[in-house]
Amino acid sequence: MIRLRLIIAIILLIFYSLLSCTSTEKATTQLQQVIPPGEAESKPALSGWELQWDKALREAKNERRVVIYTGIGPELRQDLIRAFKSKYQNIEAEFFAGRGPEITQKLLSEQRAGLFLVDFYLSGATTPLTALKPVGALLPMESLLILPEVLDPKVWFEGQLPFVDKDKTVLAFMARPNPPLTINTSFIKENEIKGYRDLLDPKWKGKIVMDDPTQGGPGLKWFGVVGTRILDMDYMRQFAKQEPVIARDARLAVEWVAHGKYPLGLSLQSPIVTEFQKAGASLIQISPVEGDYITSGFGTIAVVKSYPHKNAAILFLNWLLSKEGQLAWAKSELRQSARVDIPIDYLEKIHVRQPGIRYV
Repeated sequence: MIRLRLIIAIILLIFYSLLSCTSTEKATTQLQQVIPPGEAESKPALSGWELQWDKALREAKNERRVVIYTGIGPELRQDLIRAFKSKYQNIEAEFFAGRGPEITQKLLSEQRAGLFLVDFYLSGATTPLTALKPVGALLPMESLLILPEVLDPKVWFEGQLPFVDKDKTVLAFMARPNPPLTINTSFIKENEIKGYRDLLDPKWKGKIVMDDPTQGGPGLKWFGVVGTRILDMDYMRQFAKQEPVIARDARLAVEWVAHGKYPLGLSLQSPIVTEFQKAGASLIQISPVEGDYITSGFGTIAVVKSYPHKNAAILFLNWLLSKEGQLAWAKSELRQSARVDIPIDYLEKIHVRQPGIRYV
């Protein structure tokens, strides 16, 4: 009898053991269905720049946009919008365009009224340095630069981040030769004009259109560099006798040259010239024999005071200065970036920095 009870006890013990194992396996299976493989494992803690970047990525989704005041043309704006959107689908890059003095006054008027709507000023270098920085409208941007590939000085022309000022409020990310002469080859032979002194020929009197040198823009930059560094003010006085037509509408000036109303353009906006070239206009740009200079063109960016979209601004700025962003800009504008790791095989030689030449 005792033996029979012992056998029954052993059988019951085995049964309950099997039942327990089955329940444990079932519970484990259910848990695996709730928690995908790998999720239960703890993720490595982020630190340093990765922690900053992760925060910007998460919080930028709530901001949903970044706002830029700019002087760049419509084709380049659209190319940048598409490229940025393909990278960050939940964030819109909103550009408000105008000539330098116009968008500058708009920005300053808004700030005086206590309205802080803009994240970046993206245009030439002259206006932010002379009109915005002195009145405190800009902020240092170094703290917004996060990605190692942006901060690496070896990827930038002359081995340093291309800040224009010592306070690091303005950064020039394009560094391209600036062929300032534009001719219409339907009216002027390609080799007929080689330099600035050729413009003094009496036959060009009244036939030259140039960007207004009395306000911020390529005309003012040309006057300053050529009049003080390449030639002199005596040349400028002789050139004034040629009665050049002064244009404040940058697109109209290029259109006049493209249509031959004025077959010769001086210090025109290169991005607009490129647009007309792409459309089939018989325009070429010439680097004068007397000398050339490096310019950022409209490839200069500054962070506006009290910028509202803190995290989206970080994403946009780092993307723009990354290899991906600079390639998008350079391919659209057909000009050379200050990043030395951007391909140049699609550029004409005149738009590429040449070794052995010291550019002003």
